[in-house]
Amino acid sequence: MPGRWRGPAVGDWTSSLDRAAYTAAVRRIREHIAAGEVYQANLCRVLSAPVPADADVDALTALLARGNPAPYAGTIRLPGHGVETATASPELFLRRDGRVVESGPIKGTGRTEADLLEKDYAENVMIVDLVRNDIGRVCATGSVTVPDLCAVEKHPGLVHLVSTVRGELRDGAGWPSCSAPPSRPGRSPAPQVQRPADHRGAGDGAPGPYCGGIGWVDADRGTGELAVGIRTFWIDRTAGAPCCVSAPGPASPGAPTRGGVAGDRTEGVAAARGSVGGVRGEWRGTTDVKIWLDGGLQDIEAARVSVFDHGLTVGDGIFETVKAVDGRPFALTRHLDRLTRSARGLGLPDPDLDEVRRACDAVLAANPVPLGRLRITYTGGHGPSAPTAAITARRWWSPSARPPPPDSTAVVTVPWTRNERGALTGLKTTSYAENVVALARARERGASEALFGNTVGQLCEGTGSNVFVVLDGEIHTRRSPPGASRASPAPSPWSGRGPRRPICRWTCWSGPTRSS
Repeated sequence: MPGRWRGPAVGDWTSSLDRAAYTAAVRRIREHIAAGEVYQANLCRVLSAPVPADADVDALTALLARGNPAPYAGTIRLPGHGVETATASPELFLRRDGRVVESGPIKGTGRTEADLLEKDYAENVMIVDLVRNDIGRVCATGSVTVPDLCAVEKHPGLVHLVSTVRGELRDGAGWPSCSAPPSRPGRSPAPQVQRPADHRGAGDGAPGPYCGGIGWVDADRGTGELAVGIRTFWIDRTAGAPCCVSAPGPASPGAPTRGGVAGDRTEGVAAARGSVGGVRGEWRGTTDVKIWLDGGLQDIEAARVSVFDHGLTVGDGIFETVKAVDGRPFALTRHLDRLTRSARGLGLPDPDLDEVRRACDAVLAANPVPLGRLRITYTGGHGPSAPTAAITARRWWSPSARPPPPDSTAVVTVPWTRNERGALTGLKTTSYAENVVALARARERGASEALFGNTVGQLCEGTGSNVFVVLDGEIHTRRSPPGASRASPAPSPWSGRGPRRPICRWTCWSGPTRSS
């Protein structure tokens, strides 16, 4: 659990390179560039801090997954070497699926897309050329392609330029050929067959797992996936007190620079701030998250709700989930209208909508996220005269920060029905135990979603999804699925409009377009 991790304080971190050492290292690299020995090099700092003896790498991995969502996150334990590794890498080093191999090199990092310069695009093209050369050594002639060049991927707190290089292994080439490429992940020496060992000395300190290949291999099936070991932390238990170490991200002092030596340093700092901040336990993790509870902002770990709250004891609670983009809630008025209708249907006092709006603004200001969701929860509290109101914010993982969802999934129906005449029909309540049971049944049958019908055999909804059909190019959904706990009764099985006033907003994934 991410809440179990207690990371080092801000002042506990030490760097292998201070500003003076960094500047000297950049100058040395430029000398190598001027001499024609390399045309680009990455300069990295190693950060380290003490951690308690009971530091749990799994808790660290879980925290990184929440604050730095990445498609290649994972944990590796090497007890024989006293090393435990937690990674939130966004970069694909090598993927193999039968005879097809693929790499996803990253070059170019900024806080926003506007920070990316011509230099970043030039470096990305340069690394693509290197990877094409590497893959070409083990692939059939003419099979190496670049399906994506310099695509912008958005990650929490920064953006990357990412390309895709793909090829088909030549006859006789297998894992031994793939696992011994001519260059280390993310490195770009030139000429490509020359790799001067002394360049590694430009930055003090051993890089450890940094920029190695981290992942899994199934040699029998000819499949595997290795990430580049960036956004990576490791716990070293070999020297006295355990130490948490990270080489959070490279700066690329190629020419022209981002504005001098100091400008080069910003690329590594931007990457470091996101990953190290997550280990400290910032909003990207759990400890400093601000929530709104009963009239004011509170730290998430200090906030308390009574065990006698009716939302816990009898379940008389309602909620709304509101999409938020760049600090602004989407369709908040419509959500608050339904919150009021649900409160009246459950016999709760009307919520103070002006206060709820202020609370939403305060929570989003305290927890800035480019794409997230607000959860507004309103319960009976100790009784009808003392309701509890809580508002929390969570980050929605950027589509580019993880693999897109599959194009299709398995869905099953369940034998339990929604009661279209029940007291909760049409109310958005916190009574979701039925959904938990239905999802468990779906998983038992290899599915990921369960669909409910009502007592008269009409289709209602899924546990976390709505059902729609496309007729003559138009989307039709239940105006209000009879018996659905999140809608109002409707006389017709399929209808385009109704009291729910549905809104469709499209979200573009890196795969097919999907609605949200």
